[in-house]
Amino acid sequence: MQELSHANWCTAKERCSCQPGGTGDAVLVVDDELSVARVYAEQLMRAGFKVDLATSTHQAVHLLSFSQYHAILADILIDQDSGFDLLQYCQKQYPGLPIILVTGMPSTDGAIMALRLGAFDYLRKPVSKEELLLTMQAAVEQCKLRQQNRMYAEEVNSYRQNLEEIVASRTRSL
Repeated sequence: MQELSHANWCTAKERCSCQPGGTGDAVLVVDDELSVARVYAEQLMRAGFKVDLATSTHQAVHLLSFSQYHAILADILIDQDSGFDLLQYCQKQYPGLPIILVTGMPSTDGAIMALRLGAFDYLRKPVSKEELLLTMQAAVEQCKLRQQNRMYAEEVNSYRQNLEEIVASRTRSL
């Protein structure tokens, strides 16, 4: 487990942190209660995820600036900040990056707001190991599928451009 270390992370070349064929599924856990964050991290690491921890939204934003993640698990209440603030930041800066919000004080209004703001999921504490792993696996899979979709779209666009150039060239030669 690496707390606020970037030695093993590549600099992000794309705004979405997904890299198919990478060396593991990297996730960021954000919770101001370090003991809770460590429990989540331990469960995720045992399941094969690479995990970084942040205890504030400021630290999370710092890690996001130079690290690639497939998903984020964030508490809704983080010191003076909010997981909703982190969610909105990520929606603007890293579109497509799944954010899972966790709360110890669940409410219907909070769940609705989280989903309207684009959260991948909204979990209630205590989060069971099974729920955590299933939700994180689904979020990572969504991230990978979005990246794969972007790659296919770029490939189709490239083929289309090449085809148009061939047609234009042959038309000129007639």
